[in-house]
Amino acid sequence: MALVQTKDMTAGNPVKLILIFALPILAGNMLQQLYSLVDSLIIGRLLGVTALTAVSASGWLDWAVLVTQILLDKKVNQSDDFNPFHRGC
Repeated sequence: MALVQTKDMTAGNPVKLILIFALPILAGNMLQQLYSLVDSLIIGRLLGVTALTAVSASGWLDWAVLVTQILLDKKVNQSDDFNPFHRGC
């Protein structure tokens, strides 16, 4: 049986709690930047400038899909029909 630990985010030093909460997000962003850097280096050296330009020019599409997904998730979670946590208040 797995133990589930919970952390009370309303008690304690707020700055410390926010930093601890943000560390996984910051680490994920740093890894994403490292991935993009290595990807650009490999594509630029092995496939050339044209391929690097194509990858760079299509990068906005990744962000557009991500933003669309986030907005759809937010909309679905606000709906009474799909939100199991809505209590009808």
